[in-house]
Amino acid sequence: MVRLNDVVDAPAAVPTTRHKFVNNPYAWVGTLVLITAGVLALTALPHEPTAYHLKVGRHSFTISMSTDTAAAASKSGAAGTSKSVRQHGKDASTEPLPCEASGYCSLGVSKLWRGDVATNEGLRALLEAVSFKREIIFTMSDLKGYVLEMALNAVSSAAAQGYGHSLVLATDPAACSNIPAPYNATVSCVWDSREVVALGDGDIFEWWYKRWDFFARVVRMGYNVLSLDADAMITAEFYSFVKAEPFSKYNALFQDDGGGVNCGVVYFQNCHPSGPATWMAVEHPYRTSRQRENASHMQEVYKGWDVRDTWDQPFWNQMLSSVSHGKPHSTVIDKTPDQWNREMDPYRMRDKVQEIAWPQEWRNITGLEGSGPLVTYENLTLPIVDDAWWQPRRKYFYGPLEGAVSSQFMELIRTSMQEPFYEPGKPWAATELPQEHAAFLPCWFTCNYAFRGNQGFWDRTPVAAVVPHVVWMPSRTSDWKMYAFKGPGIFDFDVSEEVRGHNVLGLPNPKLLMFAPGVHLFAESEDAFSAAVTTLARLATMTGRKLVLPNPPCDSMWMNILPNIKHPWMPLWPHIYDGFQVMQFHDTMRGSNFTYCHWMRAFDPDCRAAMPMHADAVVFLERWEDREQATPGAANMLWHAEWQAAGGATAPPGPPKAILTPQPEVEVANAAALVEAAAAFADWPVLFLGAVPKLGSGDGLQAPSEEDRKCYLFTDEPPHFEPLGSTEEQRQKWLNGTLRRLL
Repeated sequence: MVRLNDVVDAPAAVPTTRHKFVNNPYAWVGTLVLITAGVLALTALPHEPTAYHLKVGRHSFTISMSTDTAAAASKSGAAGTSKSVRQHGKDASTEPLPCEASGYCSLGVSKLWRGDVATNEGLRALLEAVSFKREIIFTMSDLKGYVLEMALNAVSSAAAQGYGHSLVLATDPAACSNIPAPYNATVSCVWDSREVVALGDGDIFEWWYKRWDFFARVVRMGYNVLSLDADAMITAEFYSFVKAEPFSKYNALFQDDGGGVNCGVVYFQNCHPSGPATWMAVEHPYRTSRQRENASHMQEVYKGWDVRDTWDQPFWNQMLSSVSHGKPHSTVIDKTPDQWNREMDPYRMRDKVQEIAWPQEWRNITGLEGSGPLVTYENLTLPIVDDAWWQPRRKYFYGPLEGAVSSQFMELIRTSMQEPFYEPGKPWAATELPQEHAAFLPCWFTCNYAFRGNQGFWDRTPVAAVVPHVVWMPSRTSDWKMYAFKGPGIFDFDVSEEVRGHNVLGLPNPKLLMFAPGVHLFAESEDAFSAAVTTLARLATMTGRKLVLPNPPCDSMWMNILPNIKHPWMPLWPHIYDGFQVMQFHDTMRGSNFTYCHWMRAFDPDCRAAMPMHADAVVFLERWEDREQATPGAANMLWHAEWQAAGGATAPPGPPKAILTPQPEVEVANAAALVEAAAAFADWPVLFLGAVPKLGSGDGLQAPSEEDRKCYLFTDEPPHFEPLGSTEEQRQKWLNGTLRRLL
């Protein structure tokens, strides 16, 4: 067993990276975890407790260890245990943890727990071990691929605030085993072994069911729950907001999805076990399972119904409509019979928009000076109906049969608390309940990348958000979501190192070829840019290196560039990029006044394997111990003189009429000449290019490797990228120099 307590006078261990997340004064938690894991690795432990004195940053601790383990098995019969492995004492520094502002610091109280929560006994054991002040934070994941990084980053972001009462709800026990050391000794991971209704529609709908099943059971037991998508993270002291006016009044808080619920960020607090907020939470998974258990019935009632109509977000909208009117509500988008649609129409969500004077101390988070709107649902009511109303209409809500999944779930709900639970069509004795309310969290609190991250709100210190949520957007794969957090430096890159192995790049002995800051790979079209990138990647392979994905200049005329909002006092990007071709971030290699545009077409796993992403490479360089090797200079740069002559790291891209060609550019006879020139730098882990090579001849350029060919950009028939926006008009504006004046 491991316990961490206050001590003083321990040797210093200060993080060396300069990246924003790790420079956060509270990110010492990750370093503490690593040191604890190292101590745990000792094989010969005495039976008497042994104390190890540590200092991490400004924080001092004693780790007490013994061979005894205080493991309490879950009554569910599974391997759930409660161990004190992630405990630390009060902050020993003069700078408090963020959580001290609200009093929700739980890293010294919450315990590690891993096991099955299929029974009420198992769930209670988990909550008793991990929760703090009856609060719990969780994300759901299969813990595979990039989602493993995202889920651990979400949990780590909670720890950075001082919250230990977080966990991962995994799809199965095997998923929990994917958590790498040292996080497997610090992250609570649970699963639910009960069966779900599997209809061959893919895992995601089953995961959504399990997520809201877990959420409902926890709310019913009287706990407050923050449910996060894995592509969300906490960047401000959450409880200082939700426990203060106006949010403290509201029992159910949802992310707004343009007038409906976005399931990425949902927080329920102070809900009565019999009240309307709990009813919403329970009815959601119950109705989902009932409909999936009776698929043929649903197809008869709603023509064209399929399992995709059990998507969780529309179900939440139905729940909110039900309690805002006190009438059960059920529809299926574009498939509801006309008569039933007309009957339901008056009972859709009924909101109230209030103008709220946001506290001045929230100014750097809200980005607002003064007031703003808050969409609320006041005085929620249980949707109680008599049998005469319910019986002829029940078919629109459920199928006729309560299957094994839905009946087992409802039995867990009924038996988890003494308080009654209202079920339509069953007798209900009037119960006096406290008044409950719901609201949509404003966009400044939690919003998607396209609305706030794209404008620059997430690339600030402090981040102008409480819980940024990337959200789905049109793209080849979802891997890009990591970079909405990595680009601004708010991702926990320790997670990346442990998940990928070796370093943030996942490469055991990286040998990189990378443009020096200030080199601009202009091209006339996105297709031409893609061709230039793949040619450079092939050249890099010939030099024994991997090409770090080049960034297209943010002035490239083929981008769909739009004017950004003009904020009165918060510096944001001067313009934004639409169409998900690029993501814009501060360019720390060039200075605070510069941005770079990360090309999104190469974010899928195979292309990331072929070419390390620029955002990852920047962090790799920041963490490199030999600063001379990580810093562009004459010793590690090809064409250094040309780079300096063009202005070096702060070189401007040139006048608008010159932006069709790379800046600066050097002529190279052929591939062999470049390989020969690069050979002089063979011992350097990173070779910077001070200019863009222009091959006089393609002779000798090797074909892409078999590994690189897995990336679709390297196929024999490379993709054609359709330009976005009015490209011909935009081209003319670039060429005559008027677009910049318009912006």
